[in-house]
Amino acid sequence: MLIAGPTRGGKTVLLKSIITTLLLSHSATDIELIGVDMKPQSLAFRKFGPVWTSLVDRPEAFVDVIQDAIFELEKRADKLAKAGCESVQEYEETTGHRFPRRFIIVDEYGRSFGSPCEDEIATGMMQLTAMGAGLGIHVILATQRPDAEIINGKIRANLESVVCFRVANGVQSRVILGHEGAETLPKIRGRAIYSAGDETVLQVPYISDKTLQRLLSSRRPARGKHGNGEWKTIQARSLRVGEDL
Repeated sequence: MLIAGPTRGGKTVLLKSIITTLLLSHSATDIELIGVDMKPQSLAFRKFGPVWTSLVDRPEAFVDVIQDAIFELEKRADKLAKAGCESVQEYEETTGHRFPRRFIIVDEYGRSFGSPCEDEIATGMMQLTAMGAGLGIHVILATQRPDAEIINGKIRANLESVVCFRVANGVQSRVILGHEGAETLPKIRGRAIYSAGDETVLQVPYISDKTLQRLLSSRRPARGKHGNGEWKTIQARSLRVGEDL
């Protein structure tokens, strides 16, 4: 999925809703959440602290996330080939083994550009978006820079669904949706166009930090890799809204 729109347009609220829904609809062993927050001072992703498998905020660590996902893709593809299966669903039905669904959720994707890792990130994301979904690894990219330099045609073509908030002009709308229209959306936070073949104008549901804290208070701690490159278990504890984890 691609999520695009200006600051304070509704992207972060939508990401919170998506993450919360994924967590509440999957058991801890069935899902892996990898967070990439390119705003180092942001608290939005850190409020989910104990539930991340991994949370990073530097381009170099983003490259590690991509490379690890590509390695996992290759392992899964090899297992499918040996089992004579064409999809993860067929493999799971045949073998009884289930692959955890991995979601790589990137906020402010455009901030990774201009770094020395820019080319590695762009190349890796093209590979992940092209192959990942069929092998149970899904990518959600959010950006406030909806231009062709950030979201190139190959990545855009591989993303099956798009949520586009109001943008500045028709050019940006064409980059994201393939046509003009998002620039004419009403100036209402959370109003967006959802495209997945057909298009629908929607209002993103609001989820408050208080509700988020209540819903996730029972989630088990995750085991994950952080920006310092070390694996460790995050100790379970209650989250206080606004707390810097």
